[in-house]
Amino acid sequence: VTLQLSATARTGYRGVAVSSESRKLPFVASYQVGSKRTHLGHFGTPVEAALAYARARPDAVVKREEEEESRADASQAEADAKDSDSDDGGCFDQPVN
Repeated sequence: VTLQLSATARTGYRGVAVSSESRKLPFVASYQVGSKRTHLGHFGTPVEAALAYARARPDAVVKREEEEESRADASQAEADAKDSDSDDGGCFDQPVN
């Protein structure tokens, strides 16, 4: 089982959020397939919630996440290519004293 890290989630894990419903169990795990959200429970730590998410997420969620990651990688590669095309050499075209 691999925990799914997230650069954008406040908890650091995909499928894990902070809930204000419980002080003892402040982390909630869930996943969504289409319009149906499946609640996996409340947990004491983000790692426990991430583990529940990693164990429970169905193939449809895995496939969607891989597609999202692939699109993000392609967008980043395109942005990097544009940056390198427009690079005029920076400080290398300045005379050295």
